[in-house]
Amino acid sequence: MVTVGRRNWIAIAIIIGVLATFAGLALIARLALGPIFGRSDPPKDFPAPWPTQGGVAVRGEIPMPTGEMVAALPRATAGQVLCRALPAQRWPEILGGPVRTEVDLTGRCHVVTTTLDVTVDLNGATTPLVRSDPITISGRRGYLEHSTVGATLMLALTGNRPGTWVNPTLYVHLMKDFRDTEERDLGGMAKAIAEGVIAATTAPGLSLPEDTESLTGIPPRSVPPTPRFGIVDGAYPMVAWQLCTQLAHELGVDVEKTKPSMRGECQLRGDGFNASADYSETTGGKAEYPDRIAGRPAQFGKNYVQVKLVDDDDQAVRFYASFARATNDDRLRTLVEKVLPALLGR
Repeated sequence: MVTVGRRNWIAIAIIIGVLATFAGLALIARLALGPIFGRSDPPKDFPAPWPTQGGVAVRGEIPMPTGEMVAALPRATAGQVLCRALPAQRWPEILGGPVRTEVDLTGRCHVVTTTLDVTVDLNGATTPLVRSDPITISGRRGYLEHSTVGATLMLALTGNRPGTWVNPTLYVHLMKDFRDTEERDLGGMAKAIAEGVIAATTAPGLSLPEDTESLTGIPPRSVPPTPRFGIVDGAYPMVAWQLCTQLAHELGVDVEKTKPSMRGECQLRGDGFNASADYSETTGGKAEYPDRIAGRPAQFGKNYVQVKLVDDDDQAVRFYASFARATNDDRLRTLVEKVLPALLGR
C-alpha cells in the first residue's frame, strides 16, 4: 500500500491552491475585460435596431439601370439598386448565412451577417488601392486587395467620366468580425458580389452623355417613359430626357430645342412661355404636401408645383411655368396633370 508523507500532502495542497488561484483570476479577467476586448465566441445576433439609425429598408421593387446609367444614379437610389442587384437568396449564398440589408445614411448598400459587414457603393475615385492586384470582371478592369480579415474591390463601370453627377467606380468592401475564427475567401466573396451587380445593372443600353456646358447641359434626346416607373429611381440623364420629352410634347416644342441637364433638369421655351422641371431627392422629409394633383401629394407655390413621387421616399419633381398672356385657366396645373401620369410610368 502506497503512503503519502505529510510533506507531500502539503506540496500537493499548495499546487492545487495555485492552480485554483490562476483559474479564478482568468475567470475574473474574462468577465471584466470581455466587454472591452470582446469575447472569443462569435456573435449570434444581428445589429438592433434594424435598419440602423439613419438607414432605410430596401424597397420591394426598383428599376435596374442599363448601359452606363448606373454611374449617374442619385445617391439614395444607387444604394437601393445595389442592394437589389443581387436576388435576395444570392446574398446568403455568397456570404455563407442569413443576412440583413439596408441603405445606410450615406446612400450605400449595407449588408451584414452575424460575423461579416459588407458595403457596396458607387464612387468617383479611380486611384488604385495601395496593396492590390489588378482584376477583370465581366470586361471591366479594376483592383482587388484582400487579407484574412477584409477585402476591398474597386471596379471601373465606365470610361473616365469625372464630374459631380457621375460615379463611375464600383466599390465592394467586406470586413470580418475579429471574433470569427473561420477561414473565409473574402476576395472571392467580393468578386461574386461585383459580378452580380455588373450583370444586373449594365444590360445593353445608352452610354452616358457628354456634358456640353460644364455639368449643366447634355444633348437632347426623345426618351419614352420607363414602363411602370417613369422617372422614379431613374438615372439623372434618363430623368432629364423624360421630363423634356413629356413637356415638349404637351407644349408643342421640338424636343431638339429643349435643354436637359446632368442634374435631372429640363428647360424649354416656346411662344409666350418659359417652362422647366427639376428632379430632387434632397427634401429630407421636410417638405410639406398639403395638396394633391393627379393622385399624388403636391405643394403649390407661385409659378410652381412640387409633386412627391414616392410615398416612402423623398423623391420629388418641381414644375415651373410662366406665360406671357395671363389666363384664368390655371395652365400650370393643367400641364402637370397631363404629363405626370407618364412620368410615374402609368
